[in-house]
Amino acid sequence: MPIPNTEPEHQTAIAGFVSTHGPEHALTLSARNNLANFLFSSGKHAEAEKEHRAVFYMREKILGSEDQATLSSAYNLAASLWELGRDDEALLFGNISLAGRIKILGEDHSHTKAALRFVEAIEAM
Repeated sequence: MPIPNTEPEHQTAIAGFVSTHGPEHALTLSARNNLANFLFSSGKHAEAEKEHRAVFYMREKILGSEDQATLSSAYNLAASLWELGRDDEALLFGNISLAGRIKILGEDHSHTKAALRFVEAIEAM
């Protein structure tokens, strides 16, 4: 079953959050992350990569490199890059996510384990 096109709704939400909270607010960044995830799920990996990259760098600037949202953005960016065949860069961002998750969440957390499996999959190629 195809994914319904909710891109216009995502764009509307982003515009609303930018209007009320500004472009760097956590709600705006979450809405942009949701758009990027939709684009990824729709197979629009180049567009998803661009949006995930922007969200990652904004979250890193605002929230810091060890914030869970920032680490999630690194993971999402890595996945987009991997789909685009940019394995070296995917590995870089996968490792950023993995190292941060180990430090913040510990080795046994499900998000850490997911990042580890992702990094191992890239390294196995």
